[in-house]
Amino acid sequence: MFSNPQVAAFRLRCAFALVGALSAFGAGADPVNSGAGARPWSLDGQMAFARMASLETSAVTAMAQDKQGFLWFGTQSNLLRWDGYQLRTYARNPDAAGSLPDNFIRSLLVDDRGQLWVGSNSGGLSRYDPQTDGFTSFPVGPNGTSDGTISVLISDRHGGLWIGTGHGMNHLDGATGRIDPPDANLPRATITALLLDHAGTLWVGTRKGLLRRARVDSQLQPYPLPAPGGPEPVIRALHEDKAGRIWMGIDLNGAFILEPGTDTPRRLLEAPGKPLIDNISTICEVDSEPAYRKTGTNARLIAIS
Repeated sequence: MFSNPQVAAFRLRCAFALVGALSAFGAGADPVNSGAGARPWSLDGQMAFARMASLETSAVTAMAQDKQGFLWFGTQSNLLRWDGYQLRTYARNPDAAGSLPDNFIRSLLVDDRGQLWVGSNSGGLSRYDPQTDGFTSFPVGPNGTSDGTISVLISDRHGGLWIGTGHGMNHLDGATGRIDPPDANLPRATITALLLDHAGTLWVGTRKGLLRRARVDSQLQPYPLPAPGGPEPVIRALHEDKAGRIWMGIDLNGAFILEPGTDTPRRLLEAPGKPLIDNISTICEVDSEPAYRKTGTNARLIAIS
């Protein structure tokens, strides 16, 4: 356990920053500053990075920090917990009660109650029990999640979860533990991103486009994006910044931004008249500044000015 929660939180922000780019977005500014004079990273104070010399951390797929200060890392081969000094490994053991149902971890979430939820690649959803140091797993199929692949998890702010899977989205009721079936309007496609904004609107990114549901509505509705013609865009990332802007990262179409009080997102430009066409896989916010990155072999960090 971390003795200093502020240090723990700082370390987690640094870890998340490794999958994003520190950016400085000014109101009304569209172009991306990726010129020769732009710095790909800015060191503030005593910020420093150290490589963790472990084969177990070579394929990290998800990260979270619990209220005790532990850092949790999902990888393609196990779940890891870092206490500031050493890694603890959690792996599937079919002969042990309370073990993980699958070693390939897709998603992690610490909910409003401080509970750690683990989404796996084929074993479904699990919840960590700190009293037993084990996991409670939920069924896949009838009365459970619609698929064993749990791609993304977010809190519903009422003690429950929205669960993105490989075949639609489920809702887990925090009071009863019941898992509801997918919305009828939702395409049977992989859920790639979820966002519940400050107004209570639920945004759902899929491999077949974007949908949203206002707090007063009962069903999800398609939300078309002003992107070039072709197949429905693959939504990779959704983020609401502190100014209330909704950021959308899309395969081959870069990023879109929806300003508060408007209903038509604008496309982020790399230069005047030149849309950003990168695959944006991650959008995060460091302090008050949004950040995102490009996917692919030649991934780059992009700063906004």
